[in-house]
Amino acid sequence: DAVFSAASPGATEAWFGVVSAECHLGQALALDGAHDEAILVLERAVDRARSLDADYVGYVARMWLAWTLLERDDRPRAIRELRSALGSARAHGYMNCHPLWIPRVMGRLCATALEEDIEPEYARRLISHRSLPPPQPDVAGWPWPVRIHTLGHLSVVVRDQPLEHGRKVQRRALDLLKAIVAHGGAEIGRMTLASALWPDAEGTQALRSLEITLHRLRRLLGVDEAIILERTEVSLNRDLVWVDALAFDHLATEADRRAAASMTDGGLPRLLGRALALYDGHFLQRDDEQPWMLPIRDRLRSRHRRLVLLAARLLDADSAIAALTRALEKDAQSEALFRELIRRLVAAGRTAEAAEAFRRCERSLLLQFGTQPSDETIRALQPGRGP
Repeated sequence: DAVFSAASPGATEAWFGVVSAECHLGQALALDGAHDEAILVLERAVDRARSLDADYVGYVARMWLAWTLLERDDRPRAIRELRSALGSARAHGYMNCHPLWIPRVMGRLCATALEEDIEPEYARRLISHRSLPPPQPDVAGWPWPVRIHTLGHLSVVVRDQPLEHGRKVQRRALDLLKAIVAHGGAEIGRMTLASALWPDAEGTQALRSLEITLHRLRRLLGVDEAIILERTEVSLNRDLVWVDALAFDHLATEADRRAAASMTDGGLPRLLGRALALYDGHFLQRDDEQPWMLPIRDRLRSRHRRLVLLAARLLDADSAIAALTRALEKDAQSEALFRELIRRLVAAGRTAEAAEAFRRCERSLLLQFGTQPSDETIRALQPGRGP
């Protein structure tokens, strides 16, 4: 450090090499999991690059510093470094991070930028320019060529343009797309899809119908490799295709993991918020019901209820009541959600609203199932009542 500070102007070029070497060392340490050592090296590289007015080297060092901080779960500091790095990159038009470019690292940094609204237009431009793969299937704002919405109703957007799907041929292709999503979106046996969509056809004829419809679906989407066809299996290309149901499922799994590990830091509320924002209704609830829709619909509905109840436990009284009320607008069949809402309203002294919520619960259960509220729900309205 002392030698660096005393260096003559003529030594600047040599010091560029030193700072670049520090970036390489920091990268190697970070990739090896030595995060604390990497952070020290990269912080020194950032400071020296600033002294040298070496904008590009400073950008590279900050990007790697941001990634290392994310790996160490220090998100606030990572966001500060990423904001500075991408601000410089946008101003200078950088479309690389040479010579330390690693797609999975840059993908995670760009995803974090989009989640935190850090230079989002530049981040999307960098993603598209470098064809970066998404780090997970739930990145909000990622420039997916194909976006499929199935929660509530079907909507398909290709390169930012909604698909028209009025013609019968297109409707059949979209039925196939729904079935692919309903079966998990990956490695689905062709016979499974053929049997689901053409249950009354002979095996060979059903497979022939599937091949024709797959061809029409790929042509309808118009994005090369959006659907991957193996010899006996069909998959969505998750680098090119975003699906709200699958993104919700991924976020719910991560939220469950954090909750099970008692990780109640800021990460859990953020995950819950993102997941619940995606849930715009039950899976294809406005479509004519088909047997293959029911397993995923029931599973996602159950996950949604569980996430709402988990979120309510982490929120203050008013926010929890608002969250439960919104959830019941989508899921008026859930006695568990009604019961938690009634409890919160009673605890807040809002007894008239609690009584109205109980009456709504009664009407919903009678209409949907022909049943009455359970004793547990009655006790929620009358907490002093014995068992």
